[in-house]
Amino acid sequence: MNTVNKYLNNKTTQVKKSLLSSKVVLLSGGEATGKTSILNLLRDSSSNTRVEKLNVWKTKAFGLTSTRLSINTIIIDGIERDCLLLDDSRLDITKLHALMDYLRFKHIRLVLTTTLNPKEFKELIGHKQVKTFVLEHVEDDSKEDRVNVLMNMIAKIEIELKSLKSELANV
Repeated sequence: MNTVNKYLNNKTTQVKKSLLSSKVVLLSGGEATGKTSILNLLRDSSSNTRVEKLNVWKTKAFGLTSTRLSINTIIIDGIERDCLLLDDSRLDITKLHALMDYLRFKHIRLVLTTTLNPKEFKELIGHKQVKTFVLEHVEDDSKEDRVNVLMNMIAKIEIELKSLKSELANV
Protein backbone atom coordinates (compact mmCIF):
# COMPACT_ATOMS: atom_id res chain seq x y z
CA MET A 1 0.00 0.00 0.00
CA ASN A 2 1.49 3.33 -1.00
CA THR A 3 1.77 6.45 1.14
CA VAL A 4 -1.30 8.18 -0.27
CA ASN A 5 -3.57 5.16 0.27
CA LYS A 6 -2.29 4.74 3.84
CA TYR A 7 -2.95 8.42 4.53
CA LEU A 8 -6.48 8.27 3.07
CA ASN A 9 -7.38 5.05 4.90
CA ASN A 10 -6.03 6.44 8.18
CA LYS A 11 -8.01 9.69 7.81
CA THR A 12 -11.15 7.77 6.80
CA THR A 13 -10.88 5.65 9.96
CA GLN A 14 -10.46 8.82 12.05
CA VAL A 15 -13.52 10.38 10.40
CA LYS A 16 -15.58 7.25 11.12
CA LYS A 17 -14.56 7.28 14.80
CA SER A 18 -15.44 10.96 15.11
CA LEU A 19 -18.97 10.25 13.82
CA LEU A 20 -19.71 8.56 17.15
CA SER A 21 -19.53 11.85 19.04
CA SER A 22 -19.80 14.66 16.47
CA LYS A 23 -22.85 15.89 14.59
CA VAL A 24 -20.71 17.53 11.91
CA VAL A 25 -17.38 16.36 10.53
CA LEU A 26 -15.58 18.91 8.43
CA LEU A 27 -12.92 17.84 5.92
CA SER A 28 -11.02 21.00 5.12
CA GLY A 29 -8.12 21.46 2.74
CA GLY A 30 -6.96 22.82 -0.58
CA GLU A 31 -6.98 21.16 -3.96
CA ALA A 32 -5.77 17.55 -4.25
CA THR A 33 -5.82 16.82 -0.53
CA GLY A 34 -8.08 13.76 -0.67
CA LYS A 35 -11.36 15.23 0.58
CA THR A 36 -13.46 13.66 -2.17
CA SER A 37 -11.52 10.40 -1.93
CA ILE A 38 -12.39 10.15 1.76
CA LEU A 39 -16.08 10.78 0.97
CA ASN A 40 -15.92 8.02 -1.64
CA LEU A 41 -14.25 5.63 0.84
CA LEU A 42 -17.00 6.39 3.36
CA ARG A 43 -19.67 5.79 0.68
CA ASP A 44 -18.03 2.49 -0.26
CA SER A 45 -17.89 1.36 3.37
CA SER A 46 -21.53 2.19 4.13
CA SER A 47 -23.80 -0.75 4.87
CA ASN A 48 -26.89 0.88 3.40
CA THR A 49 -27.81 3.90 1.31
CA ARG A 50 -31.26 5.41 1.11
CA VAL A 51 -32.52 8.44 -0.75
CA GLU A 52 -34.67 11.11 0.87
CA LYS A 53 -36.59 13.20 -1.61
CA LEU A 54 -36.98 16.86 -0.64
CA ASN A 55 -39.58 19.22 -1.98
CA VAL A 56 -38.46 22.28 -3.92
CA TRP A 57 -39.11 24.58 -0.97
CA LYS A 58 -36.78 22.60 1.33
CA THR A 59 -34.16 22.33 -1.38
CA LYS A 60 -34.08 26.12 -1.74
CA ALA A 61 -34.22 26.67 2.03
CA PHE A 62 -31.25 24.35 2.56
CA GLY A 63 -29.30 25.86 -0.32
CA LEU A 64 -28.88 22.50 -2.06
CA THR A 65 -28.46 21.89 -5.78
CA SER A 66 -30.39 18.59 -5.73
CA THR A 67 -33.81 17.57 -4.41
CA ARG A 68 -32.45 14.19 -3.31
CA LEU A 69 -30.31 13.46 -0.27
CA SER A 70 -28.36 10.20 -0.26
CA ILE A 71 -28.16 9.07 3.36
CA ASN A 72 -25.44 6.50 4.04
CA THR A 73 -25.54 4.19 7.05
CA ILE A 74 -22.04 3.70 8.39
CA ILE A 75 -21.28 1.14 11.09
CA ILE A 76 -18.64 2.20 13.61
CA ASP A 77 -17.73 -0.28 16.35
CA GLY A 78 -21.11 -1.97 15.91
CA ILE A 79 -23.07 1.29 16.11
CA GLU A 80 -24.99 2.52 13.06
CA ARG A 81 -24.86 6.19 12.15
CA ASP A 82 -26.83 7.77 9.33
CA CYS A 83 -24.68 10.29 7.51
CA LEU A 84 -25.06 12.79 4.73
CA LEU A 85 -21.80 12.95 2.77
CA LEU A 86 -21.67 16.28 1.01
CA ASP A 87 -19.25 18.49 -0.91
CA ASP A 88 -19.69 22.20 -0.20
CA SER A 89 -19.77 22.92 -3.93
CA ARG A 90 -23.23 21.30 -3.93
CA LEU A 91 -24.79 23.75 -1.48
CA ASP A 92 -25.09 27.39 -0.55
CA ILE A 93 -22.95 27.48 2.58
CA THR A 94 -24.82 30.53 3.95
CA LYS A 95 -28.00 28.42 4.27
CA LEU A 96 -26.28 25.62 6.16
CA HIS A 97 -28.11 26.44 9.42
CA ALA A 98 -31.42 25.25 7.95
CA LEU A 99 -29.89 22.03 6.67
CA MET A 100 -28.23 21.43 10.06
CA ASP A 101 -31.57 21.82 11.87
CA TYR A 102 -33.22 19.36 9.49
CA LEU A 103 -30.41 16.81 9.89
CA ARG A 104 -30.40 17.18 13.68
CA PHE A 105 -34.18 16.57 13.74
CA LYS A 106 -33.69 13.41 11.64
CA HIS A 107 -30.63 12.27 13.69
CA ILE A 108 -28.40 12.38 10.62
CA ARG A 109 -24.72 13.29 10.86
CA LEU A 110 -23.06 15.50 8.25
CA VAL A 111 -19.65 14.91 6.67
CA LEU A 112 -18.83 17.99 4.64
CA THR A 113 -15.82 18.79 2.47
CA THR A 114 -14.82 22.41 2.12
CA THR A 115 -11.95 24.62 1.11
CA LEU A 116 -12.97 27.16 3.75
CA ASN A 117 -10.73 27.80 6.71
CA PRO A 118 -12.08 25.66 9.62
CA LYS A 119 -12.30 28.69 11.90
CA GLU A 120 -14.43 30.60 9.36
CA PHE A 121 -16.62 27.56 8.93
CA LYS A 122 -17.25 27.08 12.66
CA GLU A 123 -18.15 30.76 12.96
CA LEU A 124 -20.47 30.40 9.98
CA ILE A 125 -22.52 27.54 11.39
CA GLY A 126 -21.88 28.16 15.08
CA HIS A 127 -22.23 24.49 15.92
CA LYS A 128 -20.40 23.11 18.93
CA GLN A 129 -20.20 19.46 17.92
CA VAL A 130 -17.97 20.00 14.89
CA LYS A 131 -14.92 17.80 14.40
CA THR A 132 -12.46 19.24 11.91
CA PHE A 133 -9.84 17.44 9.87
CA VAL A 134 -7.43 19.69 7.99
CA LEU A 135 -6.09 17.60 5.12
CA GLU A 136 -2.73 18.12 3.48
CA HIS A 137 -1.39 17.19 0.09
CA VAL A 138 0.56 13.93 0.36
CA GLU A 139 3.02 12.78 -2.28
CA ASP A 140 3.39 9.14 -3.17
CA ASP A 141 6.93 8.03 -2.27
CA SER A 142 6.79 5.21 -4.75
CA LYS A 143 6.32 7.72 -7.60
CA GLU A 144 9.80 9.11 -6.97
CA ASP A 145 11.21 5.60 -7.02
CA ARG A 146 9.46 4.86 -10.31
CA VAL A 147 10.74 8.11 -11.82
CA ASN A 148 14.29 7.23 -10.79
CA VAL A 149 13.97 3.76 -12.32
CA LEU A 150 12.63 5.26 -15.55
CA MET A 151 15.42 7.85 -15.67
CA ASN A 152 18.00 5.08 -15.25
CA MET A 153 16.35 3.08 -18.04
CA ILE A 154 16.40 6.13 -20.33
CA ALA A 155 20.09 6.71 -19.57
CA LYS A 156 20.88 3.06 -20.43
CA ILE A 157 18.90 3.32 -23.68
CA GLU A 158 20.78 6.50 -24.61
CA ILE A 159 24.11 4.76 -24.00
CA GLU A 160 22.96 1.79 -26.08
CA LEU A 161 21.88 4.12 -28.90
CA LYS A 162 25.26 5.87 -28.88
CA SER A 163 27.08 2.54 -29.09
CA LEU A 164 24.82 1.43 -31.97
CA LYS A 165 25.49 4.71 -33.80
CA SER A 166 29.22 4.24 -33.43
CA GLU A 167 28.94 0.64 -34.71
CA LEU A 168 26.93 1.84 -37.71
CA ALA A 169 29.50 4.54 -38.41
CA ASN A 170 32.24 1.87 -38.45
CA VAL A 171 30.37 -0.31 -40.97
